[in-house]
Amino acid sequence: MTVLILTNPFDITADDVILRLTERGVPVVRLDPADFPQQVVLHSEIGGNGWTGTLTTPHRILDLSTVTGIWYRRPRKFRLPAQMSQAEYEFAATEARRGFGGIINSLTGWINHPSAIGRAEYKPYQLHHAVQAGLNVPRTLITNDPKQAKGWCARVGDVVYKPLSAPSWLENGDTYVVFTTPITPDQWGDPAIGRTAHMFQQRLDKEFEVRLTMVDGKAFPAAIHAHSDAARIDWRSDYDALTYSIPTVPQRVLTGARDLLRRLHLRYAALDFIVSPDGRWHFLEVNPNGQYGWIEEHTGQPISDAIADALTRKEN
Repeated sequence: MTVLILTNPFDITADDVILRLTERGVPVVRLDPADFPQQVVLHSEIGGNGWTGTLTTPHRILDLSTVTGIWYRRPRKFRLPAQMSQAEYEFAATEARRGFGGIINSLTGWINHPSAIGRAEYKPYQLHHAVQAGLNVPRTLITNDPKQAKGWCARVGDVVYKPLSAPSWLENGDTYVVFTTPITPDQWGDPAIGRTAHMFQQRLDKEFEVRLTMVDGKAFPAAIHAHSDAARIDWRSDYDALTYSIPTVPQRVLTGARDLLRRLHLRYAALDFIVSPDGRWHFLEVNPNGQYGWIEEHTGQPISDAIADALTRKEN
């Protein structure tokens, strides 16, 4: 049994899980795909039982046949020789992804498989399956039509804009992030809406929000209490204004969350909910590779141990 963890060398969350696996006597190989092909050598052949072979790093040789659990955490993109032309770089990067990625993808025991992560990151796709799983989803519109957006917002009334991805960028040395943003009536029909897809959602009254971390069906809920105007709109914008507690998850919500992850083929995920003053839980989104370290720190819940457990059992 060997656990393979695909992540960058600065991932302290992975360090915690590696420590727990090491304490259990489980061999662990930590590998950043960015090191392929310049520092990692792949050698693999197809046979009657599929792909066999090795990955060789400057410090380890990994026998692929021994891998029983793989954690896809925070890997970086392939780093290729700087002297390559743009055309050479694009060709080599594609070949690396199809070769290295193809071999790795053929292994089993993923948390989570990259293809499942890729599908689940589409918010319209996850919202569709959340409805199918019986979770309450706020009224939501996705459009690039300013007129349609204006009419819908007028009917709904209190509306927020949410990015469909997790956009951040660096400009003039400053980092910019797009958070959930309230939309005023003069913005409902902004012509800029026509430039790309936009997601608008009904703004709900909040008693508090919940980050529900799930590992192989086991639930670790954390109520997030906001104490600033910015945090009450989007708690990610002001972590210093947050406090935490452990709420009781209604059985209907827990059943729906498990069903949603089954539909999305995810063994690990971080789900976000709003709990309204009347006690109803409203599903916002699922992050198939969401951070959990700060939740574990503030609540004391053994999420890293649950991940270590999952990496050492057969895939569901």
